[in-house]
Amino acid sequence: MKMLVISDIHGKISKLEKVVDKVDEVDLVTVLGDITDFGPSQKAVEILKLLKTRFEVVIGVPGNCDPDEIKIVLDSQVESVDQDWVKKNGLFFVGIGGSNPTPFDTPRELEEDEIYEVLNNIFSKLEEGETVLISHSPPQKTVDLTSGVHAGSEGVRKIVEKFKPRLVLSGHIHEARGTAYVGETMVVNPGAIRDGNAAIVEINDEINVDFISD
Repeated sequence: MKMLVISDIHGKISKLEKVVDKVDEVDLVTVLGDITDFGPSQKAVEILKLLKTRFEVVIGVPGNCDPDEIKIVLDSQVESVDQDWVKKNGLFFVGIGGSNPTPFDTPRELEEDEIYEVLNNIFSKLEEGETVLISHSPPQKTVDLTSGVHAGSEGVRKIVEKFKPRLVLSGHIHEARGTAYVGETMVVNPGAIRDGNAAIVEINDEINVDFISD
Protein backbone atom coordinates (compact mmCIF):
# COMPACT_ATOMS: atom_id res chain seq x y z
CA MET A 1 0.00 0.00 0.00
CA LYS A 2 1.25 3.47 -0.94
CA MET A 3 0.12 6.41 1.19
CA LEU A 4 0.46 10.16 1.11
CA VAL A 5 0.89 11.23 4.73
CA ILE A 6 0.13 14.86 5.58
CA SER A 7 -0.20 16.77 8.82
CA ASP A 8 -0.42 20.25 10.29
CA ILE A 9 -1.86 22.08 7.31
CA HIS A 10 -3.00 24.96 9.52
CA GLY A 11 -5.17 26.34 6.73
CA LYS A 12 -2.33 26.79 4.23
CA ILE A 13 -4.11 25.64 1.07
CA SER A 14 -1.41 27.00 -1.26
CA LYS A 15 1.22 24.90 0.52
CA LEU A 16 -1.01 21.84 0.29
CA GLU A 17 -1.55 22.35 -3.44
CA LYS A 18 2.20 22.52 -4.08
CA VAL A 19 2.79 19.26 -2.24
CA VAL A 20 -0.17 17.49 -3.86
CA ASP A 21 1.07 18.51 -7.31
CA LYS A 22 4.24 16.51 -6.66
CA VAL A 23 2.35 13.30 -5.89
CA ASP A 24 1.45 10.61 -8.39
CA GLU A 25 -1.12 7.92 -7.72
CA VAL A 26 -1.45 6.64 -4.16
CA ASP A 27 -3.82 4.15 -2.56
CA LEU A 28 -4.67 6.30 0.42
CA VAL A 29 -4.19 9.74 1.96
CA THR A 30 -3.89 10.06 5.72
CA VAL A 31 -4.52 13.45 7.33
CA LEU A 32 -2.96 13.62 10.79
CA GLY A 33 -4.71 16.71 12.13
CA ASP A 34 -4.41 20.47 12.54
CA ILE A 35 -6.30 20.94 9.31
CA THR A 36 -6.95 24.53 10.32
CA ASP A 37 -5.53 27.08 12.71
CA PHE A 38 -8.52 27.20 15.10
CA GLY A 39 -11.02 27.29 12.22
CA PRO A 40 -13.04 28.40 10.33
CA SER A 41 -15.01 25.40 9.14
CA GLN A 42 -15.16 26.65 5.55
CA LYS A 43 -11.37 26.47 5.37
CA ALA A 44 -11.52 22.81 6.36
CA VAL A 45 -14.18 22.17 3.71
CA GLU A 46 -11.92 23.69 1.03
CA ILE A 47 -8.90 21.67 2.15
CA LEU A 48 -10.71 18.34 2.33
CA LYS A 49 -12.54 18.89 -0.96
CA LEU A 50 -9.18 19.59 -2.60
CA LEU A 51 -7.87 16.27 -1.34
CA LYS A 52 -11.02 14.42 -2.39
CA THR A 53 -10.84 15.80 -5.92
CA ARG A 54 -7.27 14.53 -6.28
CA PHE A 55 -7.42 11.24 -4.36
CA GLU A 56 -10.07 8.55 -4.07
CA VAL A 57 -9.54 7.50 -0.43
CA VAL A 58 -8.86 10.03 2.34
CA ILE A 59 -8.93 9.21 6.05
CA GLY A 60 -7.96 11.40 8.96
CA VAL A 61 -8.18 12.74 12.49
CA PRO A 62 -8.46 16.28 13.87
CA GLY A 63 -5.58 17.98 15.65
CA ASN A 64 -5.41 19.94 18.86
CA CYS A 65 -5.90 23.19 16.90
CA ASP A 66 -9.10 21.89 15.27
CA PRO A 67 -12.20 22.88 17.28
CA ASP A 68 -15.43 20.86 17.27
CA GLU A 69 -16.71 22.49 14.08
CA ILE A 70 -13.69 21.12 12.21
CA LYS A 71 -14.29 17.61 13.50
CA ILE A 72 -17.85 17.84 12.15
CA VAL A 73 -16.50 18.82 8.73
CA LEU A 74 -13.94 16.01 8.84
CA ASP A 75 -16.67 13.49 9.64
CA SER A 76 -18.80 14.70 6.73
CA GLN A 77 -16.14 15.18 4.03
CA VAL A 78 -13.81 12.18 4.43
CA GLU A 79 -13.53 9.00 6.52
CA SER A 80 -12.78 10.09 10.06
CA VAL A 81 -11.00 7.56 12.25
CA ASP A 82 -10.95 9.76 15.34
CA GLN A 83 -11.41 7.33 18.25
CA ASP A 84 -12.40 4.75 15.66
CA TRP A 85 -10.96 2.37 13.09
CA VAL A 86 -11.35 1.39 9.45
CA LYS A 87 -9.94 -1.45 7.35
CA LYS A 88 -8.22 -0.58 4.06
CA ASN A 89 -6.28 -2.93 1.80
CA GLY A 90 -6.11 -5.52 4.55
CA LEU A 91 -4.73 -3.11 7.17
CA PHE A 92 -6.55 -1.85 10.25
CA PHE A 93 -6.18 1.93 10.64
CA VAL A 94 -6.85 3.04 14.22
CA GLY A 95 -7.05 6.76 14.92
CA ILE A 96 -7.06 9.31 17.69
CA GLY A 97 -7.17 13.06 17.18
CA GLY A 98 -6.31 16.00 19.38
CA SER A 99 -3.26 15.91 21.60
CA ASN A 100 -2.06 15.23 25.09
CA PRO A 101 -2.12 18.38 27.30
CA THR A 102 -0.10 21.36 26.05
CA PRO A 103 0.90 24.65 27.71
CA PHE A 104 -1.34 26.49 25.23
CA ASP A 105 -4.86 25.34 26.21
CA THR A 106 -5.79 24.42 22.64
CA PRO A 107 -9.33 23.31 21.71
CA ARG A 108 -8.80 19.55 21.49
CA GLU A 109 -6.64 18.16 24.29
CA LEU A 110 -7.06 14.84 26.10
CA GLU A 111 -5.59 13.63 29.36
CA GLU A 112 -3.05 10.84 28.98
CA ASP A 113 -5.23 8.27 30.71
CA GLU A 114 -8.12 9.08 28.35
CA ILE A 115 -5.88 8.64 25.31
CA TYR A 116 -4.76 5.28 26.64
CA GLU A 117 -8.26 4.10 27.53
CA VAL A 118 -9.78 5.07 24.17
CA LEU A 119 -7.06 3.34 22.16
CA ASN A 120 -6.87 0.34 24.46
CA ASN A 121 -10.61 -0.21 23.99
CA ILE A 122 -10.30 -0.11 20.20
CA PHE A 123 -7.19 -2.28 19.88
CA SER A 124 -8.57 -4.86 22.31
CA LYS A 125 -11.61 -5.44 20.09
CA LEU A 126 -9.84 -5.72 16.72
CA GLU A 127 -9.56 -9.09 15.08
CA GLU A 128 -6.05 -10.31 14.37
CA GLY A 129 -4.19 -8.41 11.66
CA GLU A 130 -1.65 -5.69 10.96
CA THR A 131 -2.48 -2.26 12.33
CA VAL A 132 -1.48 1.31 11.58
CA LEU A 133 -2.00 3.88 14.33
CA ILE A 134 -2.91 7.38 13.16
CA SER A 135 -2.34 9.80 16.04
CA HIS A 136 -1.95 13.55 15.90
CA SER A 137 0.42 13.28 18.88
CA PRO A 138 3.52 11.11 18.55
CA PRO A 139 4.50 8.56 21.17
CA GLN A 140 6.50 10.15 23.96
CA LYS A 141 10.27 10.34 23.29
CA THR A 142 9.78 9.51 19.61
CA VAL A 143 9.92 12.23 16.88
CA ASP A 144 8.56 14.60 19.54
CA LEU A 145 11.45 16.88 20.50
CA THR A 146 10.63 20.59 20.61
CA SER A 147 12.85 23.22 22.26
CA GLY A 148 14.72 20.42 23.99
CA VAL A 149 11.55 18.92 25.48
CA HIS A 150 9.90 15.59 24.61
CA ALA A 151 6.27 16.64 24.04
CA GLY A 152 4.81 13.37 22.81
CA SER A 153 2.04 11.39 24.44
CA GLU A 154 2.73 8.90 27.22
CA GLY A 155 -0.65 7.29 26.55
CA VAL A 156 0.15 6.73 22.88
CA ARG A 157 3.54 5.27 23.75
CA LYS A 158 2.01 2.79 26.21
CA ILE A 159 -0.42 1.65 23.52
CA VAL A 160 2.38 1.17 21.00
CA GLU A 161 4.41 -0.82 23.50
CA LYS A 162 1.39 -2.98 24.39
CA PHE A 163 -0.14 -3.70 20.98
CA LYS A 164 2.91 -3.27 18.72
CA PRO A 165 1.24 -1.85 15.59
CA ARG A 166 3.17 -2.21 12.35
CA LEU A 167 3.36 1.55 11.87
CA VAL A 168 2.54 4.81 13.66
CA LEU A 169 1.82 8.00 11.70
CA SER A 170 1.88 11.20 13.76
CA GLY A 171 2.44 14.94 13.43
CA HIS A 172 1.93 17.77 15.94
CA ILE A 173 5.63 18.52 16.48
CA HIS A 174 6.48 20.34 13.26
CA GLU A 175 10.23 20.45 13.82
CA ALA A 176 10.51 16.72 14.64
CA ARG A 177 10.11 15.47 11.08
CA GLY A 178 11.65 12.04 10.65
CA THR A 179 11.41 8.39 11.60
CA ALA A 180 12.12 6.48 14.79
CA TYR A 181 11.18 3.22 16.45
CA VAL A 182 9.34 2.05 19.53
CA GLY A 183 10.55 -1.53 19.70
CA GLU A 184 9.93 -2.88 16.20
CA THR A 185 7.23 -0.31 15.41
CA MET A 186 8.25 2.43 13.00
CA VAL A 187 7.01 5.93 13.81
CA VAL A 188 6.82 8.51 11.02
CA ASN A 189 6.41 12.27 11.43
CA PRO A 190 5.95 13.72 7.92
CA GLY A 191 6.53 17.30 9.04
CA ALA A 192 4.05 20.12 8.57
CA ILE A 193 2.29 20.96 5.32
CA ARG A 194 2.41 24.54 6.64
CA ASP A 195 6.16 24.32 6.07
CA GLY A 196 5.76 22.55 2.72
CA ASN A 197 6.53 19.07 4.06
CA ALA A 198 4.86 15.65 3.73
CA ALA A 199 5.80 12.00 3.21
CA ILE A 200 5.07 9.07 0.95
CA VAL A 201 4.96 5.81 2.90
CA GLU A 202 4.85 2.39 1.26
CA ILE A 203 3.97 -0.53 3.50
CA ASN A 204 4.44 -4.02 2.11
CA ASP A 205 6.94 -6.62 3.32
CA GLU A 206 9.05 -3.61 4.28
CA ILE A 207 8.15 -0.01 5.08
CA ASN A 208 9.73 2.66 2.89
CA VAL A 209 9.47 6.38 3.63
CA ASP A 210 10.14 9.16 1.12
CA PHE A 211 10.01 12.68 2.54
CA ILE A 212 8.82 15.32 0.08
CA SER A 213 8.85 19.12 0.15
CA ASP A 214 7.23 21.78 -2.00
